[in-house]
Amino acid sequence: MPAKPPNFVSSRHYIEMVERFTSIGFWNADMATGAIRATRGFFKAMGLAPDEGFSLGTWISLVHPDDQEDFRSIFPLARTGMPVSREVRLVHADRASRWIRVDIDQVKQNDGPQDLVVGVVEDVTRERRSRAAVVRERARLEALVRMTGEIFWVADASGSILDLKGWKEITGQSEAEICGGGWAEAIHSEDRQRVVEEWSSSIGAASPYTVSYRLRYRDGE
Repeated sequence: MPAKPPNFVSSRHYIEMVERFTSIGFWNADMATGAIRATRGFFKAMGLAPDEGFSLGTWISLVHPDDQEDFRSIFPLARTGMPVSREVRLVHADRASRWIRVDIDQVKQNDGPQDLVVGVVEDVTRERRSRAAVVRERARLEALVRMTGEIFWVADASGSILDLKGWKEITGQSEAEICGGGWAEAIHSEDRQRVVEEWSSSIGAASPYTVSYRLRYRDGE
């Protein structure tokens, strides 16, 4: 007997599964009329209740005033056949805001006006907040380095130095010279081997590293 062909599920099932486990939704729009057809995931990502009358005009009215020009620009670009992606803020009636990423592409038709576009929307509020927190912490660290004259460093698991805040200002070494093991060149020649060996030992044993040494300043002293 011939093998029974597998039973494939519809694309609707995959869409519903993606939307159930992520903050992604799908939509399409008629640029001529402004009408939008969207999935439940679209409205969930937007923080809205499903609305059959939702339109481009309604969407634009929800976008933060500072982002509206950027948001409006994606539609004429999409009509040229260029895939476009933007991140914009939505502001709701309760003044709560969220960031969404909008991806849009044109549906190419054989004849007639090219007015149909399809897209994906994703709630990226958490991602944006995380990025903002990293930027704030980095700014605080840089301010602390400037105020105290201290040196802060970051290394990977192998012990290669990735960043040394304050080191460049003191030693005059460039970022390229600092990376890897180049930072050791700014250590006094009589201390260098000991410092590097203790650093390597600390990395190998995953143990705390405390060391004192003489450092060459940017003026050579």
